[in-house]
Amino acid sequence: MASSQVIAPEIAEGTLMKHVEEVGGFRFIQRMLAVAVCPTGKYKGAGDPVIDNKPNCENKCHCKALPCVFINGTCTDGCDIGWKGDACNERDCEVEKGGCQHRCTEDTRDEWCSCDEGFDISPEEWRKCLGLYNTILKITGN
Repeated sequence: MASSQVIAPEIAEGTLMKHVEEVGGFRFIQRMLAVAVCPTGKYKGAGDPVIDNKPNCENKCHCKALPCVFINGTCTDGCDIGWKGDACNERDCEVEKGGCQHRCTEDTRDEWCSCDEGFDISPEEWRKCLGLYNTILKITGN
């Protein structure tokens, strides 16, 4: 009777997995490399619908540096500034203003930083604020 087990502490893209199978007193070890079904930086949330027979990879990872586990978004290296929770998908304005230069507001928008009076969100980086004078110069090219 054959018995087998998969040994993989985490199933993250690039994780080396080991498949052990015992047959007739012999142990066969096969090494496999986990390949993500979602692009790097995205993950399939539990319960998310399947679209066109493909996993829905709409969820964005918010890890410090390493890619998240593509099945549930777990970050093996912890959450990036401004994020908390098991999948780093809850906003956290309490740590370094959520990464915002001026103000952080926890609401339903994807971009939740706001700026003090006389400043506006930078078009290149939504966490940064530019003085309105700098914005006008950039737009007009002067």
